[in-house]
This record gives sequence, C-alpha cells and structure tokens, in this order.
Amino acid sequence: MTDFDEMPMDPELTDLLRAGAPDLDTTPGSPELFASIRAELGLGDGPGALPTPESGVTDLRVIDEPVIDDPVVDVGAEDEALAPVIDLSSRRRFGGPVAIGTLVAGLILLVAVPLGLALRGGDDPVELASARLDVLEAAPGTDATAVLLDDDGAVSIDIDTGLAADGDEFLELWLLDISDEGELLDLVSLGPVDASGRYEVPADVDLSRFDVVDISAEPDDGDPTHSGVSLVRGELA
Repeated sequence: MTDFDEMPMDPELTDLLRAGAPDLDTTPGSPELFASIRAELGLGDGPGALPTPESGVTDLRVIDEPVIDDPVVDVGAEDEALAPVIDLSSRRRFGGPVAIGTLVAGLILLVAVPLGLALRGGDDPVELASARLDVLEAAPGTDATAVLLDDDGAVSIDIDTGLAADGDEFLELWLLDISDEGELLDLVSLGPVDASGRYEVPADVDLSRFDVVDISAEPDDGDPTHSGVSLVRGELA
C-alpha cells in the first residue's frame, strides 16, 4: 500500500490549494466578443446562434433539438381509406323479394308435379265394353275374357284367356267387322299376344264396326293373313 502522506508535493500546487478557489469574473461579455465567437464557430445569426448580452442570457450552451417535419399520421383514417366500410343495411336475406318469390314458386312446382303425377297415376282406366270369349278350337273348360279400356284417351284391350299355342305357332289378336248375318266384312290385327295382357288399339280403328274380339293360332310362316283357326271369339258390348 502507498502512504499518501509520505508522497512529495509540488510547492506551487501546494500554495494554490492553500490559497482556495480564485474569484471568477461573471461580468457578461461585450457584443463584440459574442460576434467574434459566432464568426469563429461559423454559427451566424440564424437559429442555434449564440445569445447576445442584450437578451440577458449568459449561458453559452447551445441545445440542438431535432426538427420533426413528418406529419402526424392518423392510423384510423388510413385504415378506413384502405378498407372502406360497407353498409349492409340495404341487403336482404335470400337476395330480396324477387329471389324469395322464385324460391316459393320452385317449391310449389316441386310439390305439385309429383302430386299431379301420383293423382293421375292413381286413376283407374274407364271400362268401355267387355266380352266373354267363346271357345272355338281350344280345349274344353277355357274361360276367356276381353275388356275394352280407355286410359285418358288411350284405348286398349285387356285379355285373359289361359290359352297356349303349339311350339311352331303363336297367338294373334284380331278385331273383326262381322255383319248381322255373321259374314266377315273386314278385320284388323293387333299383333302377336300372350295368353294374358293389355294391348293398345290404334286410334284410327272404328270400334263401332270392329267390335268382335278374335284370337287365332298362327303358324310361324311369315304370312300376315288370318290362318282361319280361331281359338276364342266374342262380341264387345
């Protein structure tokens, strides 16, 4: 460790310390002094220049405060400009009255069409006439019937015979025009048929004339004429 009391002291420094603090001259400097200092520092007479004695300021410190040139930005206003507010008060659910009307009409149509088809499909055809078909060439005990039906303007014949054709023959359905004397005047073929089924009657057939139902056994020989072998026959009434 060093003993400060034993360190040698400069006599002049010792005398200054014993004499105490010197008296300072606080008299403001002259204008010429301040002008000389400003010129020496290149400060001029603008902002930041040294104060003069006329202002009564003796503090020579210069405080440089930053100058803010940027304008104050309103964040809320900027956000509003970037994302404008949309007024939703004019909007309506489902797109307004026109769209609602279209939706209602579509629902009505969706319900009405299947309902109408179901009601129409549920109507039974109207019976126009019927005939009990007499056995001619068929086996004894055959019970055959024919019913003339009108299904909303479409006329058909529903037959139920229990007939069976041989292996090289087929059954054919005919409508005959027979005179009061029993003479065959004309005939119309409705084509090959099964023992039972419903078959369409062409719209141009005059049922007031062709009112006798005939089912024949036809050979598979390509000849479209009646074979002359009638199995059952009956008059519609």
